[in-house]
Amino acid sequence: MGSINFQSAGSHKFKFVITSKNTASSSYSTTFDFIELVKVPAGLSDRSDNTDIRFKNTNPYLTAVSNTAHTITAVSGATPADVLATLGSTDGSTQVYSVQNTGNGPKTSGMIVSGDKVVVTAENGMSAIFNMILGVPVGTDMPYNAPVMLAENMWVPWALDMDNEGTLYVTDRKGTLHFIREGQPLSAPMITFTDTFTTGESGLLGLALHPDFATNRLLFVYHTYKEAGTNKIYNRLMRLKVNATGDKATVDKIMLDQLPGSDANGNHSGGRIKIGPDGYLYIGVGEVYNQNIAQDLNSFGGKILRMTLDGDVPADNPFPGSYVYSWGHRNPQGLAWDASGQLYGSEHGATGHDEINKIIKGANYGWPIVQGDAVTKVNGVNTMAPILHAGSDTWAPSGMTFIKNGPWAGKLLVTNLRGSQLLLITLDDNGRVTQQSYFKNTYGRIRDVFEDPKGNLYFSTSNRTGTGAKPVANDDRIFKLTPKFVVEDQTTNTNIQLKADAHPNLESIDTAARTLTAMNGATVQNLLSQIQSANGTTQSYSLTDSNNNVKASGLLVTGDKLAVTAQNGITKATYIITVLPGAEAKLTAELKGGSSVYAGGTFDLTYGLIHVRDGIFAQDVTISFDSAKVQFLSAESLRSSFVIVETKVTDGKVRILAVSLGEDNAVKTDGPLLKLHWRALAQTSSTTSKLPCPMLLLLTVKRMRTEKQRLMEQEHK
Repeated sequence: MGSINFQSAGSHKFKFVITSKNTASSSYSTTFDFIELVKVPAGLSDRSDNTDIRFKNTNPYLTAVSNTAHTITAVSGATPADVLATLGSTDGSTQVYSVQNTGNGPKTSGMIVSGDKVVVTAENGMSAIFNMILGVPVGTDMPYNAPVMLAENMWVPWALDMDNEGTLYVTDRKGTLHFIREGQPLSAPMITFTDTFTTGESGLLGLALHPDFATNRLLFVYHTYKEAGTNKIYNRLMRLKVNATGDKATVDKIMLDQLPGSDANGNHSGGRIKIGPDGYLYIGVGEVYNQNIAQDLNSFGGKILRMTLDGDVPADNPFPGSYVYSWGHRNPQGLAWDASGQLYGSEHGATGHDEINKIIKGANYGWPIVQGDAVTKVNGVNTMAPILHAGSDTWAPSGMTFIKNGPWAGKLLVTNLRGSQLLLITLDDNGRVTQQSYFKNTYGRIRDVFEDPKGNLYFSTSNRTGTGAKPVANDDRIFKLTPKFVVEDQTTNTNIQLKADAHPNLESIDTAARTLTAMNGATVQNLLSQIQSANGTTQSYSLTDSNNNVKASGLLVTGDKLAVTAQNGITKATYIITVLPGAEAKLTAELKGGSSVYAGGTFDLTYGLIHVRDGIFAQDVTISFDSAKVQFLSAESLRSSFVIVETKVTDGKVRILAVSLGEDNAVKTDGPLLKLHWRALAQTSSTTSKLPCPMLLLLTVKRMRTEKQRLMEQEHK
């Protein structure tokens, strides 16, 4: 360290503080750039300099401390609060403790990871740093039977998905799509992409079947290719169509082309695609080793994208007109939704710091500005920290799924490449996140995992990537885990029916054709309140318009779509909605009250609005209608002070006798007075049939206008 000259004689006490170290140094443990010599403040030199620690009480998440190696060993699930509540000095002296994250910033929340530090400060101000070592328990209680191999001798099977009949589809990174049917070997390629770029982490990657695959035979894939003529590398999202016999596929549509690709080493392509519970397609795109594009909203690199199944931008995406759903990602690899519909993602970090993120619409996840627990502000908004990261360890997480069946239901199962394991993650209600490891170093690198409606698990290996893996003779392989438990009443049923009670807003449902007929004037809420599962199982419903934008309210129109999700949470079906046209009948309204008579003009039933002058008590209301075109159902008062005494229906007329309990409240205040319920009778060239189409006639009281205004208003109507 060289010589130190003191300006005054006598005894001096100092401490050495490492203030910085060069990340390019060949040895992190011994090579430092700056070492500061700090004098112990006067008056503290006689106080205890003890920085040795012990566990003063028992904590299930802390297992050992070494004052020689300056380490604290914890198990998955430990928090900073656990550490601070458990440590004590070895000699009873006073010490102060603080937890630092892997970036040397303060850590007061989240989960302890390898590489975190605990700073122990003695009474005299001397301090010592203890490195945290995290252990992940090896699971021994797997509720599944031993894996059974379904396919072998593949070249990096990247993504798995399954249709309603149990056929498993798989992409192979070399550019081929295959399927596996129960009891049969891996199929011949359904399609081969000869322009596939397979260097590094690129190739034929993500796979997702359309929710209506059973009828439209469509699926989506994510593909890295070399552009002819330019030799530039791009990624693209394609929609394929499978033929009727199910053994061949062709390109149906290029959904999104020229996504960023890595010309250098083919790494960080992203590639995971999934269809969310909202019916939209989510796409993870890497930053292809061009870090800065992750923070550029004009680039799709380092983003999670969201689009409709026809390739449009959803109206409720966070950035108008853009597919970008979240940003600041490095290399997103996994996507999965919990039972509440919350999206989570896995992604690769740099030198450890692999992440499990809770994906929030519009959020920035910080790369390359920060990683791990560190948070910063971008455009005045905080970046998002992961719910869990690997710290100085490396998982290289890939595909993942929330388990829906059995003892593991609700837990997140994440495949690990470098970690060579299945990582089971539990998120408890108090925010504690714990891990268990399965198949550690048994099958090598594990790429994707999938759960079918019967509770079977499928996973694929990824040992022919040339990234340090040691493939066995028959790699790569796909395995199946059958459950030891019985799946309780989980069905794939997506058939719906009209409820047994009244359903005046709906006409019919055709489960075979996946169509639903509604009446003119029917609303989203009408529809959702009048349908149910055809076999009594639990289903969930959501509506979109013809452009696949979420539709939560308003009138139904032809082309709207009802998405039905079965009880298993996986199987989906889409019903196309047709709305019958309104009746062409015209109504004539005559209102009498006292000596006043107001004869309305002709009003279109579709709008159902009659405006009357102030001063009409409306004790005697007569509505004339064409009985060949509409059928009167009932009358409903919309004011508590306006009481219907009698309703008389004769051919072509409805007469409503009422009592006004309070003149001002009944009719002198603007607003609706009566609601009349109708059925429209559909007209054809040869027959007239009754269809339950509710039409609403609102009798509305308006304030007095000048005679000229009133006449103009009537003429307008």
